[in-house]
Amino acid sequence: MKKFLLLALLLSAVTAGGCATHISGLQDKAGAQTLYVFNDEHEAFAAAYGVIVAVVPNAPVKASSGPMRGYSVKDDESVFDVRILPGTGRNIAGRGENVSGYYVETSLQSESIVDRFIMQKIYKAIVEAFAHIGKPVQVDAIKLGKYKNADFLYDSEEDGLPVLSGFAAGELNRLSQPDESKPLEEEKIAEEKLPPPAENIARTTSRESGAGRVSIADELGKLHQLRQSGGLSREEYNMLKERILRE
Repeated sequence: MKKFLLLALLLSAVTAGGCATHISGLQDKAGAQTLYVFNDEHEAFAAAYGVIVAVVPNAPVKASSGPMRGYSVKDDESVFDVRILPGTGRNIAGRGENVSGYYVETSLQSESIVDRFIMQKIYKAIVEAFAHIGKPVQVDAIKLGKYKNADFLYDSEEDGLPVLSGFAAGELNRLSQPDESKPLEEEKIAEEKLPPPAENIARTTSRESGAGRVSIADELGKLHQLRQSGGLSREEYNMLKERILRE
């Protein structure tokens, strides 16, 4: 029941926003912002990369260098941006000393309910991975810091899943993949079809956005593909499908 309520709250947050979606550790109220401290900077980038390729397994992941480093994921017509940013802040639980760490920002320009849900899932899984691998420290307010290295970015066309010391690959997969007792192929995914033609004709409305039009048929098609690839749990699939058909 607790898992279902959390999923419902996440879906509600996704569908309540506009076409532009942005999540940042800076959005937490002052005095409750969190930096994640790592022994090595590459652990932060490796964790983020590992989560992304697990959540969106069939989409290419490209490294984004420059002053705000991270990854861009192109899935069909949608582009997810994930930034791993260095920050500093005063430790509110210690003696007020300054600490340096990292926080996450994700963004997406889309009217797609499925895309916005996936972006939320990526953000949540990265933050959870950061908390497992690094040390979460609450600070008064995060200020932008500086990167320590320049060569800890991964690219899905060149690199495999990064290996993290002290963090098993199976644990990383648990953060981003569905946890179900039945193998995916045993479920009758093929029977979860799109609405029949008559219903599709009745549902010709599309969501307008600066990024283009998103039809309900496109949404359901994308949802079906993500379910088949293992990117969504049964609960996530059913809740998103119901939400799309209600819109």
